[in-house]
Amino acid sequence: VETKTMRIINSMSVATVTTALVSATSRLGSALAYQFATTPASRHQLRRGGRSCTSFSILRAFAISSTTPSHADRLFPEELNVLYDSKCNVCKLEIDFLRKRDLRLNGGDGETPQPRLRFTDLESDYNESDPRNGGITYAVGMKSMHAVTSSGEVMKGVPVFEKAYEQVQLGWLFYALHKVPGFRAVANFFYDIFSRYRTLVTRGSNVDSLIQAFEEKKQLEEKKKQSMAAQECSDENNSCAVKGNVSP
Repeated sequence: VETKTMRIINSMSVATVTTALVSATSRLGSALAYQFATTPASRHQLRRGGRSCTSFSILRAFAISSTTPSHADRLFPEELNVLYDSKCNVCKLEIDFLRKRDLRLNGGDGETPQPRLRFTDLESDYNESDPRNGGITYAVGMKSMHAVTSSGEVMKGVPVFEKAYEQVQLGWLFYALHKVPGFRAVANFFYDIFSRYRTLVTRGSNVDSLIQAFEEKKQLEEKKKQSMAAQECSDENNSCAVKGNVSP
C-alpha cells in the first residue's frame, strides 16, 4: 500500500511539473511572438488568443506579420488608401459607412489596432505627386474608383470595393465574384457603365468638364505661386525685386 501511495504521489508530481512546464512554455512563446510581431494586426491576433495563446494563434499572428509590409516599407499605417470623390453623394454615403464601421471595429487608442482604411478626397487639395496616392492623377481617379495598398499596389474598379469591404469584415458580400462563373465579368461591366455616367448623374456634369475645371484651377494656382516666388524682399538693403525690376 505504501509503495502504491508513493507511486501515486510521484505520478501527481510529474503531472504537476509537466503542466507547469507546458504553461510556462506557452506563456514564453506568446511573449516572444508578441514581441516580434511587427504589425498591429498580428499583435491583435495574439491578444485575441488570450494571455496563454495557443500554437495556432501564434502561428497565425506570425503569418499575418509576414504577409504584411513592415513599418519601414509601408506607405502609410493603414492597409488601404481609397481615393474618392466627396462631391458625389453616392460615393460619400459609401465612404462614410466604411469609415464608421472601420473605426468601430479597428479604431481605438493604445494597444488596440488602428483603422485599416485610409480615405483621400480627390476634391480636397488632392496631391497627385504624393506617393501614398500611387501616382493616380485627378483625371484617372475621377473616371474610375482607385485605391493604393500600403505596399504601393494600385487597384482599380470592383477589386477596390472588394478589398475595402474585406478590411471591415464584410468581404463575404463579394463571395459570388469568386464562386459564380462569369459573375466578376458581369460586375465589371455594370461598374464600367456606372463610372462612365457617375458624375453626370450625381453632380450634373460630365467627367471631362470636371477634369478641365480642375486643370484650370491647378494652372491658376501654379501661376500664383510663380508670381509670389518672383517677389523677393531683401532685408539687407530693404528693397524688393519684383519680376526682375528692383525698386529702392
